[in-house]
Amino acid sequence: MFAFFSNAKIAVRIIVALSLPVLGMLVFSSMNIIQKYQMNKEMTKVVELTQIAPTISAVVYELQKERGMSAVFLSSSGQKFKSELSDQITATNKAIKAFKRSTLSFDAGSYRVVLADKFRLVMRDLDRLSGKRKNVETMNISVSSMAEFYTPVIQNFLSIIEELGSVSNNAEVSKSISAYTALLQAIERTGLERAMGSTGFSASEFKPNVYQKFIKLIAAENAFFDQFKVYASAAEKSFLAATLKGADVDAVEHMRKIALDSIETKNTGAIEAPVWFAAITGKIDLLKKVENLTAGNLLNTAAAIKEAAFTSFLLMVAISAVLFFGTITLVTLIVKGLTGPINSLSSDMSALAKGDLETIVHGINLSGEIGGMARAVQTFKENAIENNHLTAETERTRLAVEDEKQSRSDAAAKAQLRQQEADRI
Repeated sequence: MFAFFSNAKIAVRIIVALSLPVLGMLVFSSMNIIQKYQMNKEMTKVVELTQIAPTISAVVYELQKERGMSAVFLSSSGQKFKSELSDQITATNKAIKAFKRSTLSFDAGSYRVVLADKFRLVMRDLDRLSGKRKNVETMNISVSSMAEFYTPVIQNFLSIIEELGSVSNNAEVSKSISAYTALLQAIERTGLERAMGSTGFSASEFKPNVYQKFIKLIAAENAFFDQFKVYASAAEKSFLAATLKGADVDAVEHMRKIALDSIETKNTGAIEAPVWFAAITGKIDLLKKVENLTAGNLLNTAAAIKEAAFTSFLLMVAISAVLFFGTITLVTLIVKGLTGPINSLSSDMSALAKGDLETIVHGINLSGEIGGMARAVQTFKENAIENNHLTAETERTRLAVEDEKQSRSDAAAKAQLRQQEADRI
């Protein structure tokens, strides 16, 4: 490896030296880009599922009312809520139709397999709904059997919304989801309390099994409200406290106490089931306002995080591209800035070494080491030229001296010849 670097060209050395930090930058940038992309994808799923949650909630709300009215209808042997139940079925069908429309553009296949299974399950439940309604209409089903059908159906719908919890890993969104689903479960327990209370008040007594369910439902409802308060924002908790009060809430508390005391008093206070139903429905309607606020907050939070993640994703892509191509450009300029002058200087030195003193030395005006090398070569060239001049001058002087000697020798010879000729005469 050392031998390779020792013998490698400067351009190769520079590229190898810069490749590691460039590669590190690319890995780091890629990780951030992937993280932002995954966050955007995650929030997109949360937003899409939250957007159809109101249609699911609407079906749940209408099914809860239908279950409660069916309980009154059956408990009163068909004497109460006959026309109201018919109207309620129409309202439920309308909500179901809206839900089915919303699922046409919803891609459950992009989520966990279990979500698609849940959608298939509720569709199957809806297909069975007309048969159960017929049983209620003909009084061919007990209150408990009716509730045993409606309650799992409602829970299956709620489980679709609860699937939100498996979609997001974002702490803020997860808290909002937990608050939302806890509130939905609290409202469902209130709806079951409405059905059980209607059964007890219709019969003018709370039989032990109905009484036990009634107590458990109240406890479960309170537990889910406590869970909601743990995860809800301060604004949502304040809105719950400000909303959940008034005549209907007070009436429910009053009738609930009578029902709880009835195990000892053997008296339900002559409260009619429709009165109880109307009051607790009013309470549920108030809770529905809190639910709508909570769902809206969840949607807004997820949408804001989605938008921020998408913006960050685009920004990271742009920054990474600029850094990458900027680095490549800078490296290219550095390599050319070094290898260009060095290659030119190497060519100049080779020419000078061959004796071509007419060669122009490049880079003498550059600063830094390369400029210093170029000026040293220029000095070498100038010295070589000066040395050549001195050599030529010395040679001319030598030749002149030799010529002078030769001239003197020739003159002496001629003089001698003339003298010899004179002597002969």
